[in-house]
Order: sequence, then structure tokens, then C-alpha cells
Amino acid sequence: MEEMEDVVRDIQQGCAGRGVRVPAVLAAFLAKTLLENDPNLFPPETELSAEGVETLIRMTIARLCEKDEPALETIKMQVTFDSVYVKFEEDLEAAKAEREETTKEHIRAILAVKPRGSTDFETLTSLRAPARKSCPKVVVDAPRRASRKRWLLPDARRGGAPRRASRKPVKAPRRASRKPVKAPRRA
Repeated sequence: MEEMEDVVRDIQQGCAGRGVRVPAVLAAFLAKTLLENDPNLFPPETELSAEGVETLIRMTIARLCEKDEPALETIKMQVTFDSVYVKFEEDLEAAKAEREETTKEHIRAILAVKPRGSTDFETLTSLRAPARKSCPKVVVDAPRRASRKRWLLPDARRGGAPRRASRKPVKAPRRASRKPVKAPRRA
């Protein structure tokens, strides 16, 4: 693993010497591609020698520094897209974990309040702040149901067995008919 990092670093430095800035992910991807695409030069069953590593570095640098190469530009775009997508996913996961932890803290604060009786207004008033903080989060994080789904309602005729709620179509109110207004003729 350390050797691979050294190879990637050497590729990045070689490209920087030619005035091309290359991300580590792109350098590693292209080096791997060159290794897999040329089994005659880099046999998969043998370990790379120092000379083979130098050849790989040199070929990768030359490939990354090519100008107006559509295939290379496509690879660059794909690697950039994948890198951004992975970072976006990580940021979403971190935000979700933070939101869940905050919600748990608010719920713990609400549950920790113990009123001394039904007339203990000070304690009940102290619940307002944590409840205001956690309720919007709970509502937003609640699973959303599709608007077309109908709720199951108990049916008294069948001994409380659930049935689908019936919805009668609502008729739109009729509009008063308007007569078209004729435009005045110009003489």
C-alpha cells in the first residue's frame, strides 16, 4: 500500500513538473488502467521490478500530460464526478448522523423533566424549549406517505375489520358564464 502511494506521489510530482496538476485518484486510476491494459509489458503473474515501476510512472505521466485527448478528458470527468459524488454521500451521512444525535439529545432533555404534579407550570413551561427544537426535526424525519395512499379505517358493519376509506369526488364550483366581449371596430 505504501509503495502504491509512493508511485502515485511520483506521478503527481512528475505531472506538476510539466505544469499539469493531477489529483491522486486520477493518477492511481490511470496507473491501474495502464497496468491492466498492457499484460505484455506488465505481466499480472509477476511482481513489478524497479524498472517496471519507473516505466509505469513514465507512461502514466506522459498519458496524463497529453493535450486535447478526448479519452483522457472523459476519464478525468468520470473520476471528478465519482470523487464529488463520494464526498457528497459522506457529507450527507455526516449531516444525518448529526441531526439524529441532536434529536436524541432533545428527546433525552424532554424525558428528563419530571413534573411534581399537574399544577407544576414551571416544569411544564421548561418543556417548551426542547420540544420546539425537536418537534420540527421529528416531523421532517418522519416517513412520508404517498398522498394517494388511503388510510385503513375500521368498518363497524364488519365488526371493526379495516376497510379502505372511500373518497367521493369533489365537484368544482360552477363559474358564471361570461359572454365574450367584442373588440370595437376601428374605422
